[in-house]
Amino acid sequence: MIMNKQEKISQDILSVVEKSNLRSISTKQTYFDMHAIPESVSPQNTQLKIDYSFHHQLFKEEPFELVCFIKINILGTAKKGTSLYKVLENQKVFEFQCTFAANYRLKDINISKEACEAFTRYNGLFNTYPFIREHTHSSFSKMGLVGFLLPLLKPPTKPVDSSKQMPTTKK
Repeated sequence: MIMNKQEKISQDILSVVEKSNLRSISTKQTYFDMHAIPESVSPQNTQLKIDYSFHHQLFKEEPFELVCFIKINILGTAKKGTSLYKVLENQKVFEFQCTFAANYRLKDINISKEACEAFTRYNGLFNTYPFIREHTHSSFSKMGLVGFLLPLLKPPTKPVDSSKQMPTTKK
């Protein structure tokens, strides 16, 4: 039986799932850059552009481990027609970045690079997303940006080509 690319990605992910146990999730970096007075910023006058990037590191000495790094970048820009848009020259309201690491213990390391990449994009993201969502909300609140909450993460209805970037979520 010949597998198409989508089926191969699913098979790669399953090969890692069967060999892994999640050990820990941690925040590695947080960066926040404000360009507006927090009191003037709200979800009603700010548009969010959310991008994800992924990489992993495989440790080939016992105990075998796979660390999946998930970075989220959120750019807040002023919505056209708002008073905030008229005040800011470049319409950039804020930029927020955070990186999370999910550490998995592996039974063995007979895993392809493609399987590690696909696993990081899907399982790594799904395992860390509740923490990313809470950390983002908490960080925004501490900066005086009340009411911002990342959308729920929806699982793909079919496997997605792992060579492509995850879809950008816009709010």
